[in-house]
Amino acid sequence: MNGRRMSWIWPVSVVLLIVLTGHLFLASVYRAPLALTTPEYLLVEPGDNLVSISLKLRQTDIFSRPDWLIRLADKLLADTKPIIAGEYQLTPGLTLEALLTKLRAGAVHSRYVTFPEGLTLRQWREKLYRQQGLQLITRDWSEAEIARRIRGDELSIEGWLYPETYQYQRGHTDLSILSRAHQAMKQIARQAWQSSPQPTVD
Repeated sequence: MNGRRMSWIWPVSVVLLIVLTGHLFLASVYRAPLALTTPEYLLVEPGDNLVSISLKLRQTDIFSRPDWLIRLADKLLADTKPIIAGEYQLTPGLTLEALLTKLRAGAVHSRYVTFPEGLTLRQWREKLYRQQGLQLITRDWSEAEIARRIRGDELSIEGWLYPETYQYQRGHTDLSILSRAHQAMKQIARQAWQSSPQPTVD
């Protein structure tokens, strides 16, 4: 009787030990810091999956493990939410687990551009053209064309851009920032008008 019991306990124990060892190995891979000494950026395109993302990580020597290992660790240890496209900042100490959490949360990297007071429209445009990650769609446009796209007419928006720090993400356009700055200035002007004493008619 004891011999029969031992005959099946031993193989089961070996299988359990293998499964436990494999799980611990995957967990160590999943939670180990990526090979980052300085901040890096990962661009996730629409349609990218774990295979294409792991390829990008390998090409930059951030993560050298094979694709199947990432997929297996993710399948066993992570959730099943979709990966969201965008640009992500990877900082030293970031783990594969934290990276995949960022990708599924859509925690994309934000960039900023600041416009001081007194700039002309031409200076606004020149500053936008120097920003990384923006789509520069207005480079060959006239000021009248920009005004038409923003206001619906060709009246100049010179002086109608609110000086401020604007947040954007890779793929946003220079026109979108100009439009936001114009809308902000209109809102400020509207508030100033509403709060100012209005003339009375006797």
